Amino acid sequence: MNETTIATRTELLAAGWTARSITEAVRSGAIVRLRNGVYASAGCDPSVALAVRVGGVLGCASALTALGVWTQSRGPVHVQLDGRASRIRRAPHGTVLHWHTAPLPGTRVAAHPIDALADACHCLPFEFAVASIDSALNLGLISRTDLEVLSAALPRRLRRIVARADGRCMSGTETILRLALEDAGIAFVPQVRIPGVGTVDFVVAGRIVIEVDSHAWHDSDEATSRDYDRDLAAARAGYIVLRLRYEHVMFQLDASMAAVRSLVALVQNS
Repeated sequence: MNETTIATRTELLAAGWTARSITEAVRSGAIVRLRNGVYASAGCDPSVALAVRVGGVLGCASALTALGVWTQSRGPVHVQLDGRASRIRRAPHGTVLHWHTAPLPGTRVAAHPIDALADACHCLPFEFAVASIDSALNLGLISRTDLEVLSAALPRRLRRIVARADGRCMSGTETILRLALEDAGIAFVPQVRIPGVGTVDFVVAGRIVIEVDSHAWHDSDEATSRDYDRDLAAARAGYIVLRLRYEHVMFQLDASMAAVRSLVALVQNS
């Protein structure tokens, strides 16, 4: 078993294990018994182990994180439970449970993306929920047709979340800025390819390039050097460049939008 494996006793026996080898592996700590007849490798993610031990799978934001979707990842473990299940254990305090009477088939450890996104629309702030849907679209985990299924699964008051998703942005911070630009009525185009520069996150008012830096891709010296080179090339091409960090979008959005408005006014008055 590798670090991500969840297996039933029947599956282990079919793979060549014996009852004795399973018992010995549990005693040695090589594998962990999560519940009756279900085992995991010793390196299994604690959130996955918790969900399976309770009798479900990762749900909502926890499932989205496991699937590589951008989401508000900090916080409690979310577990999706099948309302038809008969053997559910008590979950640890703080665990968020999501009951589904007819869950879509997901993986052994995580809920189906549509179910996870539906729960996220209930749990997460508006902007974060839209960002998660955008991310799932961008990654190809859901399709445009799936948006209709997702919207139909939500109460009317939450369907506006799905309506604001379009999948063009490549990160959650980009989506949050996109929503702010739309709400402010500022014209922009996302993911624009500029000759000699590459693809930039946004072009606003035809002349302003906005790049949104994430922790994952812009923290190394090499990445910083590459960003400076791109900014220089964009300036040579006649663009004004505004580079925003993760913190600017997540915690200083009003100040960031004030900067955007000032640049738009400068461009329009020039």
